[in-house]
Amino acid sequence: MLFGVLNWGLGHATRSTPLIQHLTNSGVEVEIASDGLALAYLQQEFPALKFHKLKGYDIQYSTNKNLLLLALLCQIPKLKIAIASEQKKVKEILSKDSFDLILSDNRYGFRSLEVKSFLISHQLKLITPPIFKGVNNVLLKYQKGFKSIFIPDYANQEKKLSGKLSETNLPHHFIHPIIAFSEPVAITSVKDIDYLIILSGPEPQRTLLERRLIEIIPLKEIKVVLIRGTEQPFSEKSNIETHNLVQRNELEKLIYRSKKLICRSGYSTIMDMHFLQIPCILIPTPGQTEQEYLAELLLDDPSFLVTQQHLLTSKIFDWEPKKTMQKKPFLAQKLVNRKAFEDALLLEGFVMPTS
Repeated sequence: MLFGVLNWGLGHATRSTPLIQHLTNSGVEVEIASDGLALAYLQQEFPALKFHKLKGYDIQYSTNKNLLLLALLCQIPKLKIAIASEQKKVKEILSKDSFDLILSDNRYGFRSLEVKSFLISHQLKLITPPIFKGVNNVLLKYQKGFKSIFIPDYANQEKKLSGKLSETNLPHHFIHPIIAFSEPVAITSVKDIDYLIILSGPEPQRTLLERRLIEIIPLKEIKVVLIRGTEQPFSEKSNIETHNLVQRNELEKLIYRSKKLICRSGYSTIMDMHFLQIPCILIPTPGQTEQEYLAELLLDDPSFLVTQQHLLTSKIFDWEPKKTMQKKPFLAQKLVNRKAFEDALLLEGFVMPTS
């Protein structure tokens, strides 16, 4: 199996990791293709697997939230070049080896007409002003190049985490939200970190949020740990514990030691928090309509505090959730979700070796 992963923050890499792990545990031979931080992360997670380097999308965000959508639209030609490069790379890989299946986590050019190809995505439409509605037609054209779409969410409308983002008339399977973590009690029950900050995503917004959070961290005695989500040097003056990148096992330990999290409202994060049930302060990337929409869906959930980046003050460190969270049957849910993924593959004619 050939598995392509988008490098746009680390969310796609972290949510693809449990799927790749399950495939390899089941005896499937997997080769991975990606670029940048996502590639580096996956190489550390799966050192024994074969990797292919793809051309990066190299998308830059605007510092002005009102210009972000326009800035992204202006980079569509760059995206098309990257997508064409992916298609060329897939042909090159297939000319040397044979594969039964191609899975692509949000890389629209990572597919083939000769091998069954499936897109993994929760965002099948973009939220844009009417003037830019043609963008979704372009997106739809690329989606039609795949045999089917695997949506990491529930089919039940009342339980859905992605809302209208995952609505589609194309062939699709709901494979349930992806659980990237182990059973919490198997790691630690000690909560000695007051706030764990997890940053990710394209620049310059990642750096802008990092600087702002460091500015407003109160002087009172609280333990704050920062995962920066970048390999760029850390130039800020701060006494807080910092990590550039951490692998999944270390991230699990830090999360389970934490009383509260501060992070972007990316979909992978929301899936994780859905199962982990840890109070979370969500800060959408300014102007990124997907994150803003996902955050809006959680405005009434007392487990989350949603705030805008330009409104950040030290008061966020005084927030307390309004209710005690009810823990879900974690391991049982993980098994159910894994089966949903296997069932989708089975319906498409791919049988897991151990089944």
